[in-house]
Amino acid sequence: MGSQVSVVRVWAVLGILFSSLAWSQSTPAPTVTLTTSASSIAAGKTARLSWTSTNASRCVGSGPGWSQTYEGTAAARGSFTTAALNDRSNVFVLSCTGPGGAASQSLTILALPKPDVT
Repeated sequence: MGSQVSVVRVWAVLGILFSSLAWSQSTPAPTVTLTTSASSIAAGKTARLSWTSTNASRCVGSGPGWSQTYEGTAAARGSFTTAALNDRSNVFVLSCTGPGGAASQSLTILALPKPDVT
């Protein structure tokens, strides 16, 4: 009877050990940070977007004049210069995917009209 209890305890300990190993080896979800050189610019000017990501194997950038896919090391870090922005509100999004899931971040750049001088 005593050896049966010991065998059950060993299996219980092994079960806990294996389940904790499986949990600790799960792949983390990607993270994305998208920044810009300026959140508002004069209409007709460009802005620079920069990003970093972790745990991502592929990122897709979208927005006015930006439709680009980045893979591998290019998904981890990069930058993009927009075309001249004339719309008042310009939304840019970087969406990244990896083995652990997906993440995205957006930002808005305002293109301010030139002031009227009277």
